[in-house]
Amino acid sequence: MMLPGFEHEERKPELSQWYTEPLLAERIWALAKAGPCSSVLEPSAGDGALLKAVLRSPGDCRRIQAVEIDHDRIAALTDVKARADGIGIQTTVACANWLTMLDSGERFDVAIMNSPFEDGQTEQHIAHTLNRARRVVAVAQTSLLHGVERGETFWPRVHVLTIAFLKRRPSFGIGKSGSKTGERDFAVFELGAVSDYGESPCSQPQLFWW
Repeated sequence: MMLPGFEHEERKPELSQWYTEPLLAERIWALAKAGPCSSVLEPSAGDGALLKAVLRSPGDCRRIQAVEIDHDRIAALTDVKARADGIGIQTTVACANWLTMLDSGERFDVAIMNSPFEDGQTEQHIAHTLNRARRVVAVAQTSLLHGVERGETFWPRVHVLTIAFLKRRPSFGIGKSGSKTGERDFAVFELGAVSDYGESPCSQPQLFWW
């Protein structure tokens, strides 16, 4: 069984593709748009599940940059771009590896993310994205909070603003192209760079249970 609405799709495990169900996407965007959100970055855009949540309730969003490594997903993102342009949101779609994509100099109010999870890619994506966006709102495994290496290399650079723990696990991993990696505990993290938000990365974040 595949996620509803994704029966026609095939995940590519080598790209660590995970689909964000609509309710989770809406919650991620609701947290993101509680702060400044006129410019939005989606660095692992997939088929645009998170961006569709933006379009359903755009708030102050006026500009979107979508980046996706898989060229097979670009047609779907082009459709999302057409919808966004139609409601006055200037949208750009790029087929590229976000981690190696040339910096255009653009900066964003917020990035929304459901990035790859394996082999430290979550930390890589968040840290890299915080060079381009003032805030990152990302779904990630709760194991992001643990580990000596993360404590020494990741958390000294990243300020926790909000953690929303998910009471139920997302439907990641369902279907023949899923994997055990999705059968973990997840939270949605709102994060900023320590250089922007102060020297105490984990001081008094807001905690929620969704």
